Amino acid sequence: MLPSVTRHMGKCDNRYEATYRGFDSYQGYLDGAQSYWNHAGDYRNSSTLSDSAGETPACATAAEVNGVYSATLETAEVARIVAAHPPSKPLFMYMAFHSVHGPNEDPYPVVDVNETFPEIVDPARKIFAGMVLALDKAVENITSAYKAAGLWKDTVTVFSTDNGGIGSGNNFPLRTTLLRLPLPCCLLPAGSCARDWGAQVGARY
Repeated sequence: MLPSVTRHMGKCDNRYEATYRGFDSYQGYLDGAQSYWNHAGDYRNSSTLSDSAGETPACATAAEVNGVYSATLETAEVARIVAAHPPSKPLFMYMAFHSVHGPNEDPYPVVDVNETFPEIVDPARKIFAGMVLALDKAVENITSAYKAAGLWKDTVTVFSTDNGGIGSGNNFPLRTTLLRLPLPCCLLPAGSCARDWGAQVGARY
C-alpha cells in the first residue's frame, strides 16, 4: 500500500499527482506553500482507502478543513490509514509536512508560544519556534499511531528537510539559506527536543 500526504505535486497536470504515480491515496495541496489554517485554493484529498469499518470516507473539501492546523490535519490522515492497515502487509508512507515553511503563522492552540517560549523575545522567532514544536508533536503523534497499530517494530523512518531556515529561521553556524549555495542543513542528535533547540537559537539571536 502506498499512501501519500504531501504538498507541491501535480500542479501543472493532475497526471503528476501521487495517485497517478503509484500511490493508493493522496492528501495535500499543489502549491509551494499555503496558510497553516486556511486551506482554500488547491487543497486535494483523493484518498480511496477504507477505514477500520471498511468504509471509504468522503473526501474533505478545503472549506471543511479550514481552521484545522495543517500538521494536525496531515497527522490525522496518516493515523487513519495506519489504523486500518493490516500489520502483516507492507506499508510505504510518504509524509511531507508543510512545517516549517512560510508563512510564519502562530500555531496556537496546538502550541502556546508565549507560555512555552517565554525566553524568546523576538515575536517572529517565538512563532517560528512554536511551529517547529508543532511539527515535533505531529511526528510524536504519528509514532504513537504506528505503535498502536502494531506497525512500529517493523518500520524504518527517514526524516529529512530541504529548505534550511529562512525568514525567522536561522542556519547559524552553517552558511547561507534557501536559494543560496551551498544549501545548508541542520542535524540534531536523536532525541533532541524542538523546544530546547528553539530556546537555544531564540536566546542567541
